[in-house]
Amino acid sequence: LFSVPVFASEAQGEENSSIEENGEIQPRYKYIAIMSVGLDIDAGGHITFSGSACADYRNVRLKLYLQRSKNDVFWDDIQGGIKTVYDNGIIAYERNVSADDYFYRAKLIVEVLDDNKNVIETQTIYSDSKRY
Repeated sequence: LFSVPVFASEAQGEENSSIEENGEIQPRYKYIAIMSVGLDIDAGGHITFSGSACADYRNVRLKLYLQRSKNDVFWDDIQGGIKTVYDNGIIAYERNVSADDYFYRAKLIVEVLDDNKNVIETQTIYSDSKRY
């Protein structure tokens, strides 16, 4: 599986950080340490997609979706799953698709949950899109 890690401890630009009133750049995430998502399509149309996360908190919910698009702009979820893990974990699925000239990508939503199962932090990342 191929994935692109995202490190929350690195403050790189507005999307991954915030600027405090004193001008200091602060990481956006309080609990999420690392997130990654990946997708691979072989020549026969077999898609493997996965996501992983590591957080400095007890409960993490991972929501992984396979998305499809005709134009690489508007996306539809076509398969997905949800898994709650302790501290960190991996979620992965496979699917066969036919050569219909679509773009595919994986979407991972990482949610950090408190002891009452309330979401206290969330982030969504996407894999690169691939055409098949």
